Formats: sequence, structure tokens, C-alpha cells
Amino acid sequence: MDFCFKNMKSVFGITGIIILIAIQSCKKTEEVSPIPSIELEFIQVNNNGFIDTSASVKIFYRDGDGDLGSLNDNTAQKENVFVRAYEKKNGVFSFLIDQNATMPNLTPTASNKSIEGEIEYLLQLPLQVNNDTLYYEVYIQDRAGHKSNVLKTKEIVVTTF
Repeated sequence: MDFCFKNMKSVFGITGIIILIAIQSCKKTEEVSPIPSIELEFIQVNNNGFIDTSASVKIFYRDGDGDLGSLNDNTAQKENVFVRAYEKKNGVFSFLIDQNATMPNLTPTASNKSIEGEIEYLLQLPLQVNNDTLYYEVYIQDRAGHKSNVLKTKEIVVTTF
């Protein structure tokens, strides 16, 4: 009788573990869209001690199929980060300049290609800006041609003299 009771404990213990594993495997994994999405972490103006020279922009990105960045390592890479600067003149913002860039290949080597992370860009302030206010619009595009949402930075005041 004692032998049967010990075996029953083992059966119940193993059954409990199997049930726990089954419950854990039934949890839904978060579905991430194959269309990239971005969020602004921060933007800050960099000063060389005399004048503002650049702006650092940090972006959080997420992409469900991980096809972000250029596959080429040469200088003829396709632009995939799109940055548009707007300048305030007489109280009204107008387009100033595009400052697009190329993101390196970010595709994971693992079987799950879903990725997220942060990337920081240094934007040279346009030379034609003199003590003025700017903001940027930014979006990224994956290799399948999916465009992310467009984010708008806060307004930054640029001091050039």
C-alpha cells in the first residue's frame, strides 16, 4: 500500500509539472506588426561652447519581422531614416531641409525576427538657421517598403551667435 501511495505522488507531481508547462505554453505571445513603429526618446541641442552645432535624437523602434536597415555595407546604401527639418519664420513653421540617413542592418539572426531597440542620430544643424526655432519630423522605412508612423519632435531653440 505504501508503494502505491509513493507512485501516486510521483504521478501527481509529474502531471502537475506537465499541466504547468501546458499552461505556460498557452500564453499568447505579443504580436508585433511587420510595419515598424517609432517613439521619440529625446532630442537635445549640442553646443561647442560658443554656438549650437547639432542635435542628438534618440528613437525607440519596434518591427515585427525585423527587416530594418540596409543590407549593403557600401556608401551607395538606400536611405531608410527620413528626417525633415522645419524652421519657424515670423511665427510660422516651413520646410527647411531633409537630413535623411541610412540605418545599418538590424535583422536578428535568431528564428524570431521581431526586434525593438534604440538608435541615436546626430543631426547637423542647418547652416542657414540663425537664432531660430526648429522641429523635426522623423520616420523609418523597412526593406519591404513599410513606413513607420511619423513622429514630431518638440521645438528646439538654436543659438548660433
